[in-house]
Amino acid sequence: MYKKLLSVFTILLFWSCLPDRVFNTTPSILFSGILTEVRLLGGSDEEVAREMIELREGGFAMVGSTNSIDGDFIDRSSNDWDLFLIKMDQQGEVTWKKTYGGSADDFGFSLLETPEGGFVLMGYSNSQDGDVPPTMGYHDNWIIKVDASGRVIWKKSMGYSGHDHAYNVILTSDGGYFLNGFLDVTASNGKGNSGKSSQANRHGVGEFWCHKIDADGNIQWQRYFGGTNNDRSYDAIQTRQGNFLVVGTSESEDVDVKNPKGGYDIWVVMVSTSGDLIWENSYGGSLVDEASKVIEDSYGNFRIIGNTHSKDMDVTNAKGSSDVWQITIDKSGKLINSYNFGGSDFDRGTAISEGRWGELFITGYSRSINGDMISNQGENDIFLIYSPDPRSNFKTISVGGEGQDFAYDILIQSDGGVTVVGESFSKKNKHFQNNKGKSDILVVRWH
Repeated sequence: MYKKLLSVFTILLFWSCLPDRVFNTTPSILFSGILTEVRLLGGSDEEVAREMIELREGGFAMVGSTNSIDGDFIDRSSNDWDLFLIKMDQQGEVTWKKTYGGSADDFGFSLLETPEGGFVLMGYSNSQDGDVPPTMGYHDNWIIKVDASGRVIWKKSMGYSGHDHAYNVILTSDGGYFLNGFLDVTASNGKGNSGKSSQANRHGVGEFWCHKIDADGNIQWQRYFGGTNNDRSYDAIQTRQGNFLVVGTSESEDVDVKNPKGGYDIWVVMVSTSGDLIWENSYGGSLVDEASKVIEDSYGNFRIIGNTHSKDMDVTNAKGSSDVWQITIDKSGKLINSYNFGGSDFDRGTAISEGRWGELFITGYSRSINGDMISNQGENDIFLIYSPDPRSNFKTISVGGEGQDFAYDILIQSDGGVTVVGESFSKKNKHFQNNKGKSDILVVRWH
């Protein structure tokens, strides 16, 4: 009896000591890691996919940018950059596609499905016509709402005389939208902080820039956060508590940045529903550390993916010149743990997602051929890091050609499959023989 109890205690102790990246004791029976499709879309020039979502009615939608006028984009007449929206069926076949923009360059980065079945599209633009309201500077934040057929319902631009970029949009709990990116606050002369006095004398270069807008695109408030150097936000979520968690990279050591680590840090701010700063914190080492995406996991903690060049302070297991870096923080911003993935060369994490059983999925691109990156076909390969069973370590899958291939977003499908989107410059390899142009939209699926 004593031996049986000891055995049970040992098993329980083993499970309790599993790393935090193990979320759940229910193994996934759906994801096998088998590659099912590599699809390239585009024309003779350049295309890049930035984000993909699964639609409520079934099928998918994808946003990105193109400057081709042939191939899959024969409806365009000029080689300036436009935002594209592509709708696909459940098998990934294109059902329709639209491009939006004006006579200058317009870029798409983020999308969401509206409650009515249409879409909100987010990016930045320097056009003054077409689907873009007149802009104030070189680049302005640009957001458009379209119906289920892709017809424009409304369009908005937000910015000042400099480079102002938006990278992400989310649907908020009140039916409005929250978007984030960065503001050239020097060019704006301190404007862009509604309800606040000018702080241009204290801020500089770039700031985290956040907008809360209503369902019709009207600004409810806008706020910028940062210091006197370069600060840029790339992703944000509305937490289960209702506030907004915004992540990015900061070079500053003053003003809103109270605890810098090194050259560039992952910087995180928690912002209230009225735009007030609740808390901020920096994570990293003495070199360059960057954040790309964030999720709120099953336990209410926040998991951030990016990359690190550091080998000290918060970075404890460096592997190469640049590692995929995943950190977990709690609701107050306290660092719970961090993990490095990669080999001896350059590796970057760009997106992260949680599976239905709590599995962690990470994508990005890599130049390494050792360590956690077991193969490389060219200059950059895309990778998928996943835990197929919570009782096992992470596994890595790579896909690529002889050139540069980049992954920017990951989607966990309702059927358990995983899709990664990005861009490919490769033309050789069994998966890349049908390259359309200089770079193509890249869609990779596993089951």
